[in-house]
Amino acid sequence: MSDDDNAPESAARKNGKSTAGRTAAGQFTKGNAGRRRGSRNKVTALAEQLIGDQAEKLIRKALEIGLSGSPTVLVALLRTIAPPAKERAAPMRFRLPPLVTAADAVAAIAAVADGVAKGRLDADEARVLVTMIEAFVKAKNVLDLEDRVTKLEEAAG
Repeated sequence: MSDDDNAPESAARKNGKSTAGRTAAGQFTKGNAGRRRGSRNKVTALAEQLIGDQAEKLIRKALEIGLSGSPTVLVALLRTIAPPAKERAAPMRFRLPPLVTAADAVAAIAAVADGVAKGRLDADEARVLVTMIEAFVKAKNVLDLEDRVTKLEEAAG
């Protein structure tokens, strides 16, 4: 009995035989991992073949249309050629209390809350700081557990 026989009626593929190598539920059969790594999508390959040597002319024409008054074409070109820069945070001018022990995180989070309340931090900056404080606490807890386990192992033997 094959996997196709076990597939529920609702999972039956509507394109049937055109999905060779798949079960009725659409999953790849054993030994069939799908498209090989690095293989091109047929539509992409066809588009590249059709465009061929005309790519530079097409870009120049689109740029000409965009510069002559079509902002939609111009925006599409700019997004393709020069995608928006990643947002870079400006350095924060906010002083956290020193973080040495996990217990110090309570004072640090209180300082962040106070900074938000007094308008010295916005919500996004506060979120970044709290995430950093949480990461410190997790790392500190792991380190403390590692030290405790090491001491127990040394004491045991």
